[in-house]
Amino acid sequence: MPITLRDMRDPMSVLRRGLGKYILDLDAGCDEVQVICAAEEQRTRPAIIPDGHLDRVLGVEETSVELERLRITRDWVQHGETKAFHFKNGKLAGGFFYAPGRRYRQVLVRAESSGGRGVEMSHAVVASSPLSGLYFGHWLRECLPQVLLAKSLGPAIELFDCRDRYTHSDYADLADLRCPSVARGCFGRLTILEDHHQNSHRVARYREVGRRIREKAGTPNQAPPHGVFLLRGGSGAERRLTNEQQVADHLAGKGFRVIDHASMTPQQLVRAMSGTKVVVAVEGSHIAHAIYTLADPGALMVLQPPARFNNVYKDVCDAMNWSYGTYVCVPDGKGHSFRLDDFDLMDRIIDQTLAAVGQPL
Repeated sequence: MPITLRDMRDPMSVLRRGLGKYILDLDAGCDEVQVICAAEEQRTRPAIIPDGHLDRVLGVEETSVELERLRITRDWVQHGETKAFHFKNGKLAGGFFYAPGRRYRQVLVRAESSGGRGVEMSHAVVASSPLSGLYFGHWLRECLPQVLLAKSLGPAIELFDCRDRYTHSDYADLADLRCPSVARGCFGRLTILEDHHQNSHRVARYREVGRRIREKAGTPNQAPPHGVFLLRGGSGAERRLTNEQQVADHLAGKGFRVIDHASMTPQQLVRAMSGTKVVVAVEGSHIAHAIYTLADPGALMVLQPPARFNNVYKDVCDAMNWSYGTYVCVPDGKGHSFRLDDFDLMDRIIDQTLAAVGQPL
């Protein structure tokens, strides 16, 4: 899939070709389109990555090698519009949204229903994205800011119950952004959001959600750590850093706080991480914990599985004007097991990523 000039301006065009089943075409068939935020251009900084590490990449999942190269090398980006699509006489059932003559898959998990007509509402705003029902990182990164937007437009609903799917769903309570889950319903007016672009409106909502979460979680009892290493452990899809404990011990010796997110509540995580200048973690959904706790501006350093190379959090760092570093590890055994092979080089990439914080673009 070759990269075009349009892709350089708008990386979402690559996603539309490669992941089109996840992105809805809502312009056709809606009764009204409301532009919440116009398209914007933004200067960005390329990722900090060791020389030759792109040659280590063996594969990707749910993205493309071209898009990942674009993400880490670009120095500017165009963010698309945030829009609300309003439909008269909309229906929801089984994860699908129905309007007269149209059907859209709104979530990729089965939204269970006991049958019947379900709820009846004069108006509802859907605050779910297709991937937010599959991955915790997408839910925390996309749904909470989207609920904030949805509540400003009308009664907000989700299409799945995050409490049944995610251990850390209490983030919604910390941010006062809990909304009812609806599997089936009929609506006089149904609003669907297109909210996957990292524009200034999304950034303002990231900051507001983070403010609410940190305020509700309370002031930490100790000073922010120099850095945080988020253990991956066995959570989520298979990405096993075989020498994770050695990496943890090494970083702890450098003043990092090592955090096992799987054993902590959101409130404990926020109190332990808030204000740290840099977070280091294996690529995966657990990185989303950093979005609402990292110092602003701050730095993120991602240890990459060579066969699951993904830099989705580079998009967030670009939007927030944070610096981003990445290190591609080497395979170690079967499956998606890998190891960090050069601790000194990792230290240098962390230092360079930190040094870029707050520097002019």
